[in-house]
Amino acid sequence: MISGRARSPRRTIIRCALRMLLLIHLSAPASAVFAAEDSGNFFFSEKDRIYFQLATYAHFSSSDEHQGPALYFGAEVQKPSQRLYGLGLFNNSFGQFSQYLYLGKQYNLPRVHQNLHFKLTAGIVHGYKEEHRDDLPITFGDFAPFITPSIGLHDDHWSADLVLLGIRAVMVNIGFVISD
Repeated sequence: MISGRARSPRRTIIRCALRMLLLIHLSAPASAVFAAEDSGNFFFSEKDRIYFQLATYAHFSSSDEHQGPALYFGAEVQKPSQRLYGLGLFNNSFGQFSQYLYLGKQYNLPRVHQNLHFKLTAGIVHGYKEEHRDDLPITFGDFAPFITPSIGLHDDHWSADLVLLGIRAVMVNIGFVISD
């Protein structure tokens, strides 16, 4: 964790820039996999599906520090290979506007049930500020790596997921596809 030490603004900016360059470098293999599996187009192709989601979350234990509405709005691009990327916008548990930028994959589980899936995403969360930075296990300034596993049911245009948010909360997510 990076906190508790006074740093000059210049040094902080340089450290954040170097970390972002490292993250971009580490994500290059992921974008190559996306492009190879999805006809060479990483960002968007006509076969991709655009998926919007709305969710609410609940903590396993309550705290007087938790405040504000527990709402999440996300937009996701789902590739034909079941790979995906997206952006989620939400107020975190402390009422701070936050964002989650991620890559992931959905695994359909037809042997269990024809509409059952498991989804795993990994990305960067931004927005936990001041005294709440340390509420995430690893932080780099206002940024933190984050992984979200979920299990859900889907049909052609709708989906419902139960998303595990670390060890502190669970989210119920309802989504719909607007393009096919």
